[in-house]
Amino acid sequence: MLYTFGACELDTHLHVLSRAGQPVHLRPKAFALLVYLVEHHERVVTKDELCAQVWPNQFISDATLGSTVRAVRQAIGDTGEAQQLIQTVHGYGYRCLVPVTVRLNQSTRDSYTRCPGRTDITRLCVLPVYQGCVA
Repeated sequence: MLYTFGACELDTHLHVLSRAGQPVHLRPKAFALLVYLVEHHERVVTKDELCAQVWPNQFISDATLGSTVRAVRQAIGDTGEAQQLIQTVHGYGYRCLVPVTVRLNQSTRDSYTRCPGRTDITRLCVLPVYQGCVA
């Protein structure tokens, strides 16, 4: 999948993050954390959930999680002070604040083309994200 948010593009198939068209290096755990936050951008992700997904069957400290979030923020052009892209929900978790566009990248499209019996591609749906209340 190809996720676009802010000035960033995240390609989960090629395992590449770019910001303003330039590739940005991220350690594997930081990349996994970013992917999980972006995939779940419509809600707050708890610290426990992040730890279970990014570090399965491991105990990690809050400091490890914090430094990984800091690395992600730096890579996407955000800071803990500004929190324009990733918000800390103190005592609970993190939330991706910006709208995320999801689309199939070419390699994913090609894999569906090679599998003509696959019909689940028609089930892909991207819904808008609304902040605040909808009357």
